[in-house]
Amino acid sequence: MSVHGQVVAQEMTKTVFAKGTDLNVKNITIRERGQSCRLALWRNHSSSNINVGDFLEVTNVLTNEFLEEKYLSSTRHSEVKVIDQEAIKQEAEVISYDIQEDTVQLTSNEQGFPNYTIKTELLKQAFEDEEDLDDIDEILTKRVPFKCQFILNKNGMDNFSIII
Repeated sequence: MSVHGQVVAQEMTKTVFAKGTDLNVKNITIRERGQSCRLALWRNHSSSNINVGDFLEVTNVLTNEFLEEKYLSSTRHSEVKVIDQEAIKQEAEVISYDIQEDTVQLTSNEQGFPNYTIKTELLKQAFEDEEDLDDIDEILTKRVPFKCQFILNKNGMDNFSIII
């Protein structure tokens, strides 16, 4: 089976003990035509250069189930390709955040708790009604949880706005 869609979230690569050995896995969420699913990228695919906003075509995937959740899984025969596509508009509820040097990682309450990385300046523009825009930590502490809307494209997040 093959799938394609836009990467709307990704988790950090982790090492798990499976089939008697330590294996690397990275979970991503892909979306196509309003439907999304988790895709576990195993072994060498876990280190693929994939970013939120990329459009992927992944061949030779399997359907699996873990803790009553169905998901897709790469195999040794899978091929992961970034393909050209248009951006998609997305909504999410932000439940936590992590401030980096010039970006903020927002965590959504969607299935799998996906993370979205946004440039701090773009985030500040969405909160332009706040008094002290220099203290993004204080702003987010007051606002979380909040609903937002944005466009994901292959260059990352764009057109970020707060839904009131």
